[in-house]
Amino acid sequence: MKKRLLALILVFVIAVSFTCKAEDVIYTADSNIYNTLREISFTDVAYKPVDHWSSTAIYVMASIGAIKGYNGNFDMTSPVKNHEAMAVLFRCAGLETTAEKMKASVADFKAQNPGVYNDIDSWADGYLRLAVDKKLITAMDFLSTMEIEYLSNPNPLFRKEANATRCDLARWMVTVFGVEIAAQENLIIDFKDYESIKEEDRLYLETAVNCGILKGADGFLNPYSGLTREEMAQMFYNVYPLWAKAGGYEVISDTVSDITVDTVKNADGTKLENTKTITVGSKKLKTRITYNLQGEVVDHTIYSYNEYVDFPVVRDKNLPADSSVLNIGDTITLMLKANKVVCGFQANVTVTGDGVLDTSGYESSQVYEGKLYCYDKDDKTVVIEDKNGDYIEIPLFPQAEFFAREKEVTKEDINSMYADTQIFVFTVRKSGTETDRGYRVQIL
Repeated sequence: MKKRLLALILVFVIAVSFTCKAEDVIYTADSNIYNTLREISFTDVAYKPVDHWSSTAIYVMASIGAIKGYNGNFDMTSPVKNHEAMAVLFRCAGLETTAEKMKASVADFKAQNPGVYNDIDSWADGYLRLAVDKKLITAMDFLSTMEIEYLSNPNPLFRKEANATRCDLARWMVTVFGVEIAAQENLIIDFKDYESIKEEDRLYLETAVNCGILKGADGFLNPYSGLTREEMAQMFYNVYPLWAKAGGYEVISDTVSDITVDTVKNADGTKLENTKTITVGSKKLKTRITYNLQGEVVDHTIYSYNEYVDFPVVRDKNLPADSSVLNIGDTITLMLKANKVVCGFQANVTVTGDGVLDTSGYESSQVYEGKLYCYDKDDKTVVIEDKNGDYIEIPLFPQAEFFAREKEVTKEDINSMYADTQIFVFTVRKSGTETDRGYRVQIL
């Protein structure tokens, strides 16, 4: 039976090829930004101190879709499984579409061979199948994960749900990203655990240290230790130029030199569209927000595809936002896909309005500045009109507080009492705590 399955797999390897058709767009943004920002504001990451070592890596990797969370959390300290690490690896390498097609092909083989294949963690079938092509595992390794008796087999050739090690992921990254193998072991020999490193792993680990994938800690490389999810995010973030090149991304890092917004209301006054052009170096990035208007409030329930087109911007060790946080003079690093779609990345955002909010006893950073348009208490969002005339919708933490002249304001009253009033929105956390963090809205 194994020989028959192996033959089927080999036929599949030879016969199937994949192509991706590029969209005809020029430096546009993501139409799914609204959901992206909601999904990547992980509660467990947000509650960490603003200087937590892995926060930036997690937010950046999540903002470009490489890593995902569970039920609003990232599960920072959970161990990473082999198939989970492979999923992130191939997303970074720009092979998500290929993996999805391979998954569909594996599903067809399963349907043709009932009682032979299992459906355990079938979401990862495409990534595992792709791992065969990339020589991370063998075809027999792959077949061992697919056999119907997989769970009862005490010694399968490959355990997809086993904890991935630092050595495993480093070797896979070096292989898939096409890093040139180091010629000698001049970097890892001084690690205290050098003698425990297997001979066949040494050049891969040398290469991983040389290019920055692995750094070690306290004099140890710990190559065979398991990975947490935040450690995995940091490993990929350490070397984003490597996988950006492998994935066909163009990486630009430059200064915002111009921000132009064209605002148009339709003839019957029911829609308001802002088209923003952000000039970064020689690139012009287009974003668009279309609001459905009903009298003086924004209808949050009528969002349709392409009505909110923008890209996430991660400010160092802070919650991601959209491009509305950018000002002229800010430096920003972006990834452009081969089809000219902007993937948000990281920005050094200029914070204005210092001294408006009494921050004694708090660590804070400004997120938005503008005029209050409305507060939706059901959706827990505040809409402001920024200095460019854009209407920006800000999802708030449930524990958000509203203050006017340093006195707390009832949320139910702010629409009637503070319409068109200048406000600042901050992320705040009481100094020395990890759990008391949220948004504070300061009304002038």
